[in-house]
Amino acid sequence: MSGGEPFSCPFQNVLLGHTSTNELLQAAAQAASDAFGVRLGKHFSAIAAMSDVDTDMLRGGCRWLLFACSDALSDSEAARMCQPASARGFKTIRWQPIKDLLREIQPAQRPHFESLQNWLAPILAQRTAAAAAIDFSGRWTRDNSRSTGLLDAFVARGHSASSAAAASAEPYIVEWARHEASDAQPGEWVVRPYAVDGVTLRRTVVYVMGDWSEEYVGASVIFGYAQNTQVLARRTAWMPISDADVQEGFAVSADAPAGLLSVSQMAHTTWTSVGDVIGEVTARYLRGGDMIVLRTLVLQPSERNATLVKSVEVFQKRECATASG
Repeated sequence: MSGGEPFSCPFQNVLLGHTSTNELLQAAAQAASDAFGVRLGKHFSAIAAMSDVDTDMLRGGCRWLLFACSDALSDSEAARMCQPASARGFKTIRWQPIKDLLREIQPAQRPHFESLQNWLAPILAQRTAAAAAIDFSGRWTRDNSRSTGLLDAFVARGHSASSAAAASAEPYIVEWARHEASDAQPGEWVVRPYAVDGVTLRRTVVYVMGDWSEEYVGASVIFGYAQNTQVLARRTAWMPISDADVQEGFAVSADAPAGLLSVSQMAHTTWTSVGDVIGEVTARYLRGGDMIVLRTLVLQPSERNATLVKSVEVFQKRECATASG
């Protein structure tokens, strides 16, 4: 769907000979791979499966499985995660809101997709609630001893070996607070990175959902390529990730098919780019009390086989120091 929602409009496939939901999930994933060249766990993740009760109650005649896009580049442009459309027999591949799809399909198929829309409504509401339940609030400090790939990541961003080593070893302190504006969507955050002294504020960034831009002035340790005023094109969405904690109240049911993620297993994910030369995917999620930050530097992002440089940063929550008089 558009507007930062990483759900694809579904395609219908007849999967004969599969009776259990587990079999249907695996068969659907294989069908998607055969049709579009996408892979479960890399490009998309399964987050919901229609039960027998829902199938009968909604009377659509189809059993639906819900997959969410888990690739930030593909979220902004569906064709990126697929093999060339012409090679697969398609003219184009795109994301489409289900309400638009309902207007375009043949009348005979409309009941199937209306049942899908009715089934989706409470799941999407639950997903919105899950995003609001994920709590990044507080001040976090990177644990360099448990982080990996930092040195190579800084070198790839244009730092010298010595400056990359220094940046990898110095503290990185950041504060997260919920975006409290009247028009804020659930899961939007205000992020304030600090200098190594933990006092000097470097900048304040409001991470809104969907597409937005940030004017960045000056040199940056993270964005080593942004040495002057730059307009960073950004896109933020909540994306599924199997490594994230399951939030309280959002556990997957005991009879759910293997491989189905909780709707709360999500990463707050931002795609940032400076033209077609360089970009970065930053995914943040909670695991065992830590905030995990996965960074993927993308060199030549306009190319299908772009070079990727990955790092994993582990942040621990720290209490803010206060002074008393």
